[in-house]
Amino acid sequence: MEREDQEAQEPLLVTVAGSSGDGHRGAAPAASSSPIAVVVTSTAVAVAGSFEFGISVGYSSPSQPGIMRDLHLSIAEYSVFGSILIIGAMLGAIVSGTVADRVGRRCAMAISDVLCILGYLLITFSQNFWWLDIGRLSIGCGIGLLSYVVPVYISEITPKNLRGGFATVNQFVICCGASLAYVLGTFITWHSLAIISKKSGSMFTAVGWPSCNS
Repeated sequence: MEREDQEAQEPLLVTVAGSSGDGHRGAAPAASSSPIAVVVTSTAVAVAGSFEFGISVGYSSPSQPGIMRDLHLSIAEYSVFGSILIIGAMLGAIVSGTVADRVGRRCAMAISDVLCILGYLLITFSQNFWWLDIGRLSIGCGIGLLSYVVPVYISEITPKNLRGGFATVNQFVICCGASLAYVLGTFITWHSLAIISKKSGSMFTAVGWPSCNS
């Protein structure tokens, strides 16, 4: 019974010294009894990417009237803009496992946010249909990576007895991001909504990149 209780406190994959905290093996195991505050902070940083996921999914709905009016798009052209996100997400999901294994979970999350930031920059300064679509495709690739990496990373850093609760935060924050996009989109312009979405990614990337080699 004591052994079972001890195992329940251990993370799914033990982080090792000198690794990126992504389950890679090394010379010696690090302490698995990290303070809960570290787990909470790491999860909060990770689900910032989930928030970006949600706001990206919800972006196209409230932005439709403004984008179609300002860039003179037809219904067919805007339909491509709205749906191409899924194509990008499929591409990102296909390579997500390979990317996460090659560079680590945290670096993979940072890369996905760079893709999202690039996409929102293209959308914010877009002058035509093609800029919009390329930006939206880039965002799709980014959230495709996030869809795999974030829940895996959370499951690896949390103890077994807390893993289910922490993993649900990922989906909760995605829904919060989408809901916020719908609400904000009724009050602000599509340019402003794109800038807010970009800033959410910038904040996460600023934390993610320095920790890639930690």
